[in-house]
Amino acid sequence: MGTRFLTSKKKVWDPRKEEPPVNDGSWETCVVHVRDYDSVKMTYDWLNSGKHPFRSCTLDSISEVQQRAMDSLVGVDQMKTQDWGTLLRDVSQLVRKFRDLAAHPTKPLESVMMIAMTHQTDDMWRPYVQGALAARLPYYVDVCGYMFVDRDDNGFEHRKLLVAQHPQFEAGERVGGVLGQVVENPNISTMIDTVFGPLPAAA
Repeated sequence: MGTRFLTSKKKVWDPRKEEPPVNDGSWETCVVHVRDYDSVKMTYDWLNSGKHPFRSCTLDSISEVQQRAMDSLVGVDQMKTQDWGTLLRDVSQLVRKFRDLAAHPTKPLESVMMIAMTHQTDDMWRPYVQGALAARLPYYVDVCGYMFVDRDDNGFEHRKLLVAQHPQFEAGERVGGVLGQVVENPNISTMIDTVFGPLPAAA
């Protein structure tokens, strides 16, 4: 529910009940409130159909998406051994499907961003997801960054994104090093322009 604090003009969309909204200029960000795992899968189905006005997609967060998948599998019951295998296959496939929307044959997205909570294991901060997905997730994407806040000499806070390999943080990229090691005050549009060059304006 962090979308309540977005400063852009918002449009709420329920992919279970309606088609994607028309881009009529009255909104800038379309929000799907994910109350169950089916909402995530239906959102993907619409994006994969190509029948939508969107240019990018953000999953916030993968940690929560995996929890919704667990809820759909067992509810409040204890996960069994076979359930963990099903969870890994389902969520791993979903993550890769969303990632592949950037190469969609008719309606490619300019950016697919996935956010995850973090936790520390083996002296390294990693994406907070359950099971083997924690090790696989960073290798599914082109840029895996660790967001942190740094404070300057005047006490002002600045957001920074570590995108280079580091012994304490899960991070790395395969875009040729054009982003440098740390992105100052990261902005996805600016990062895309740095990697690919300026994109054409929306029609």
